[in-house]
Amino acid sequence: MNSLMPGQHASLSRWPHEERTVPHKGLLIAGVVVVGLGLLAWTYLGSDFKRYMKIQRM
Repeated sequence: MNSLMPGQHASLSRWPHEERTVPHKGLLIAGVVVVGLGLLAWTYLGSDFKRYMKIQRM
C-alpha cells in the first residue's frame, strides 16, 4: 500500500493547472444558470405567489 502512495502523488503533480480548474468553471456556470432560472421564475410566478399568500392569510 505504501508503494502506491508516492506514485499517486507524482501523477497528480504532473497535471497542468488548467485541468484542475475546469470543474470550478463548470460549477460557476451552473450557479449562474440556477440564479438566472430563479430570477426568471420569480419574474413570471412572483405576482401569483404573492396573491396566493394574501388569499391564504385571509
